[in-house]
Amino acid sequence: MTGLTELFGGMLHRSAAALPVMAAVLLARLCLRRAPKRFGFVLWAAVGFRLLCPAGLPLPVSIFNSPPVQAAQQTALAAARRLEGGPTGAAVSGGGAAAAAAGSGVSAAEVLTAVWLAGLAVMLAWSAVSYLRIRRRLAQAEMLEPGVFACPGLETPFALGVFRRRIYVPAGMEPETLRCVLLHERAHLRRLDPLWKLAAFLVLAVYWWDPAVWLCHRLFCRDMEMSCDEAVLRELGPEVKRTYSLSLLSFAAGRRFPVAPPAFGEHDAKPRVKNVLRWKRATPPAAFLAGSLAVILTVSLCTDAPAGSWVRVRPAQGSEGVGASVSSRLNAPIRSWVIYQDVYDHGTLISSEPRILDGFEEDGTGASSRSLRGELLCSPGYGAGGALDGTVACVFQSDGVSIRWTAELPQSSYQGAGMASGDGRTALNGAGEAVLLTYVFSEREGGVTLRSADTDIVQLCDAAVRFRLAASEEPLSAAGGASALAEELYALKNPYVGDIPADGKLLTALGVPALGNYSLELITSRRPYVLTVNFQHAPEDPNALDSEMSARAAALLALIENLDEVRWAYPQEDENGEPVQITVYFDAAAARLASLDQPVKTYGSSPQALEELLSAWGLSAPAAG
Repeated sequence: MTGLTELFGGMLHRSAAALPVMAAVLLARLCLRRAPKRFGFVLWAAVGFRLLCPAGLPLPVSIFNSPPVQAAQQTALAAARRLEGGPTGAAVSGGGAAAAAAGSGVSAAEVLTAVWLAGLAVMLAWSAVSYLRIRRRLAQAEMLEPGVFACPGLETPFALGVFRRRIYVPAGMEPETLRCVLLHERAHLRRLDPLWKLAAFLVLAVYWWDPAVWLCHRLFCRDMEMSCDEAVLRELGPEVKRTYSLSLLSFAAGRRFPVAPPAFGEHDAKPRVKNVLRWKRATPPAAFLAGSLAVILTVSLCTDAPAGSWVRVRPAQGSEGVGASVSSRLNAPIRSWVIYQDVYDHGTLISSEPRILDGFEEDGTGASSRSLRGELLCSPGYGAGGALDGTVACVFQSDGVSIRWTAELPQSSYQGAGMASGDGRTALNGAGEAVLLTYVFSEREGGVTLRSADTDIVQLCDAAVRFRLAASEEPLSAAGGASALAEELYALKNPYVGDIPADGKLLTALGVPALGNYSLELITSRRPYVLTVNFQHAPEDPNALDSEMSARAAALLALIENLDEVRWAYPQEDENGEPVQITVYFDAAAARLASLDQPVKTYGSSPQALEELLSAWGLSAPAAG
């Protein structure tokens, strides 16, 4: 069942990823509504490709290079993950046996997979019955001419077969009507439409639960029929419009089951008649323009944005615990990566350790590490009485190699635990990082359930262990060689400037107390969020103090995620000897140096990036004091 559940999960993601393509095809059809239908019909190949293939060839012309399309795709993928039962927060269960029992039950994903299989079976069974009924009726058909058979009691003509291609028509048709019908059905056979319709039905059967796929299938069949209608008009000329329209109306058979072969009057007689009556022969320039547009759109819809570096995370389960399945592609300029283990106590980061690391050769030829694949599995430890004992057994398995260690939590006992894996695919542009797995812990008996779309779950629980992959443009020797100060400061990284204890730890680690006694003042009620250091005594050299504080302010802006501005103030005498208060303002713009090519916030993404910021500002160690 696990394999089928993963298959259904992949279909959910492909369906979500195809939504922008479906919308683009619908919009393109609207733009091409006056063009020959054969060009609009080609566009449906992109929808089928996206529903069947997880990825396309990366090309610069891809529609997925567009930020609005990328945003729409990410929104749809997030919705698919919620439907699949993926993490939107963390579910924290009770401890001990209760947690084990919950893990052995039937998941929502398994229930959805069973429903999908039942629907697929119904679709296939119905199609088989429909086809057998058609074949039974055709047993009475008599040949009119090679490849054409007349069948008594047949409601509408149709073409059938890919290798043994035949046309079946009702017995006793008028010669003029028969002429139009045969041209229409031969156009179907010439373009292999029975094969394409069968393929489209199989896609519909697999995605039977998706209303968008049903809509696309209906419009696909309509465009197929209209393009064959226009083939007849191009052959016989506009003089047959009236006769052809009456033929369509007389053979309109209403709605048939999708597996039926392409039938003359099967689909949407009213819009088809309207299309026939307003048809005009397209001029060569107009046809060339419409055809070129259709080809360009189809290519752009079937391709992906040029491949960059990325990491994809999916939930995983094994004999050694539950966690995350990780796959990645780390292209240049990335030259090394590290998986960090971060431990949080009531929302505050208290430690950050590199657990698994790898690098590429200096010339960038270390291809083996550029495609990281593995599973990170964790299992909380239990003590006497079923309470969690404050440890987490961890294992990373890749290419038959297992790396094991134990993570220590801030306390030795918790009542509940829960897990949230990472959030799908994350792009890594140069130095970047992606969350792989987060385990959260509750001190409350019975546990709690946390759900939040806007707040990091580590801020909502009593303790957490988080694993994240950080990539670097530096080789491993440099990436792993961040200074002790950078490592210490990164471990104290703080998402909220309003966390005064966390702010104080950062200021202490940066050596601000050595610059003079001070008090801390925060503005968090409105933007900009400001941290102000008020020094109590006048400095001997104000310029030196401003220089020292500028370097520290840049680090604070990088390490306090929602901090907008740093100020420091100190008393001084003016030219008349009167006491005045000097205030220095420092924000993201002031934090930029010629040697820094990224916004200051990006330098808080890893110890290595922070080391680059500290070096640029000449801050290699805290001030002595």
